[in-house]
Amino acid sequence: MISEALFKISNELPKAVEQPFKDNYLANYIRGDAKEIIKRNSPKKYEDFIFKGSAGQGRWVSNKNCWIGIFNPEICYGAQSGYYVVYGIPINSKYITFGIGQAYEEAQDKYGKNWEEAINQHASLMRLKIPSYSKYFSSDKHQYIDSDKAIYYGKGFVYHKIYDALNLPEEEKLKDDLRLMLNAYNELFLLGGRDLDISNTNETSVKHQDKIEDKKLVFKAYESPESLDENSSDILIESGAKKRKKAHNSHNKMETEIATFLSESGFKIEKLSSGPAVDLC
Repeated sequence: MISEALFKISNELPKAVEQPFKDNYLANYIRGDAKEIIKRNSPKKYEDFIFKGSAGQGRWVSNKNCWIGIFNPEICYGAQSGYYVVYGIPINSKYITFGIGQAYEEAQDKYGKNWEEAINQHASLMRLKIPSYSKYFSSDKHQYIDSDKAIYYGKGFVYHKIYDALNLPEEEKLKDDLRLMLNAYNELFLLGGRDLDISNTNETSVKHQDKIEDKKLVFKAYESPESLDENSSDILIESGAKKRKKAHNSHNKMETEIATFLSESGFKIEKLSSGPAVDLC
């Protein structure tokens, strides 16, 4: 159960972090069983997403959250870049943050001292693409009081919900929140996500590009994308579905025509199954 996993982690963290990190039972639980619980309770259509849990690398996290994240591999593979769905579980608080977050390190590299302002502006722009989810989740300033009586302020969340680990919602509500947040994440991706990597020529951009180029690229045979039934009752997107499906189909038609033209001109067309998210190569 999601509730049991969240409660266990939040309740046992204060004692666990006093013990060695290597082979720690709770760190292993976060990376293993807890991650699998979240995966099992996610809609089947997201089974190809990447599910990860982390309590640190080589040592317990310091002044950060332990987390369980869900990553669309066409966006990112972990919390170092992009945007993703995440359960943030602080060591020094009984409050758990669930939402669509963004990578701090990436924003710090790109924007320097202005990274907090930038990442919050990105979140505001991303919300404009999926406004209907304001019915289910908060977009207000994400904050709560930690066990040291200090204000904890989370940055860059598109939408979020804060759970009290000592008073968690019913299991079905947690599952429904997970479904809705993943739908919001998927819809955001289909609508273009965020335009974080705006072209510029500063050193930070060059460094970021080098990281991308260092990644191993894995290719597969190209297949034309399928069109969607614009009048179907299936809910792919929960706000403006018909209009957005029409735009999705227009994009796919254009992509197919480009691929056909290039193929007929002697080019070999492929898709990337690993690496940066692109439509065709």
